[in-house]
Amino acid sequence: MAWSKSETELIEELIEKGLRGNDFLPYFPGRTQNQVWQKAARVIAAKGLPQSREDAKPSKTFTIAELPPGELSAEEIIAYKLKQFGVKETHDKATALIRAKINIDGAICIACFGDPHLDDDGCDFSKLTEDINVCKGKDYVFSLCVGDFTNNWVGRLQKLYANQTTTVTQSHVLIQWFFAELPWLLAIGGNHDHWSGALDRAADTARTMGIVYTMHGQRIALALPSGAEVRINARHDLKGHSQFHPTHGPMKSFFFKYRDHVAVAGHIHTSGYLTQKVAGIPVHAVRVGTYKRFDDYGKQNDFLDDSTPSFGIVINPRYTETDERFITVFTSLAQAVEYTEFLRQKSV
Repeated sequence: MAWSKSETELIEELIEKGLRGNDFLPYFPGRTQNQVWQKAARVIAAKGLPQSREDAKPSKTFTIAELPPGELSAEEIIAYKLKQFGVKETHDKATALIRAKINIDGAICIACFGDPHLDDDGCDFSKLTEDINVCKGKDYVFSLCVGDFTNNWVGRLQKLYANQTTTVTQSHVLIQWFFAELPWLLAIGGNHDHWSGALDRAADTARTMGIVYTMHGQRIALALPSGAEVRINARHDLKGHSQFHPTHGPMKSFFFKYRDHVAVAGHIHTSGYLTQKVAGIPVHAVRVGTYKRFDDYGKQNDFLDDSTPSFGIVINPRYTETDERFITVFTSLAQAVEYTEFLRQKSV
């Protein structure tokens, strides 16, 4: 039962007179002992008065200045939390599906790079530089990477640095080199990158270079000059695994999550591609592999040695999204770029 104004005024008056504890009970016969104690405690705390009767007596020999609070009040904390929540909510809505306007006409190619693991001695730099050079200098090729830029061993796994020759400092140099080589549509942070938390060097480098970098995954909509839109769901991993095909997770996302055109993931160092129609629209499930060719962990667990480290996704705006020629996926990045060049020359 709420306290009336007269009851509140009375208990405040009694507190000012120095009453404490059970002294209040005779004045409020309709209230329980608990109710009275709690009300008195709240009023005493709000006024900053002494809690006990003895403490309420003024010292005859000295006084001490009241100390300021060492923490924000509940109201101040809540106001901050509301502002903080608003910022996070705005960011979450803005990144649910980011949009990129493509400013060139004709066919374009999305170059999908698998897990690089740049600092690993088993990273195939021959293939990686070959793929980078295929994309370089072509304004119709847009690149994305699904994460795990370095091994970034942490915790108990730090002992694995004994088995690689690349130092931590050198791995940071390689991240900077990789991001500087191409114009990146997206960079996705993988589990290895995430191990560093706020100290994720890939995230920090991408931010300084103006590259969109999101942890775990990002959906992006490409707005083409033709008016068509291509939605790509790029994640380090898309949950759902099958012993029969590595694209089970990406394909599953079309049925249970988003109606995108392409779903691409990496993480398991195995590659695959599958396409079918969902609600009349051809969808493309891609599992891109890794440039980490030699992996003791993979050998230990007898993982499939079937890893295509890069895919090319060609978008031909001459067709609509219901046409199977609208999107063509290549397991060879070089072939994808060559096909895109052919389409662009044909349309001239």
